[in-house]
Amino acid sequence: MCILGIFQLLAGGKYNPAINLLLVLGYGCSGFSLLTIGGEIFKWIAIATNSIFVVFSVVGIVYFAVISPLSGEIFDTVALVGCIIFVVVGGVTLKLLTIPFLQSSK
Repeated sequence: MCILGIFQLLAGGKYNPAINLLLVLGYGCSGFSLLTIGGEIFKWIAIATNSIFVVFSVVGIVYFAVISPLSGEIFDTVALVGCIIFVVVGGVTLKLLTIPFLQSSK
């Protein structure tokens, strides 16, 4: 996910660069934390950004699965699946970041 954000930043994708920067920051810190080479600050940045991703993705799932079809808009399956992937990846990452053996030594 971090590499995806880096490519989006380099390619100048149609999405907001700030979102891609958050993607790079959040999953980059997650990667460092999960490889246990990151410190405590990386872990807390990863937890904060992944929590933001999960919350906004859940809102996206509700919008794309419920609100959009009820309001007569086109049902966007790609966005819905993207939000589901972010919820799953973000949730698993949050779970892994809270496992005691991954916490950095003091």
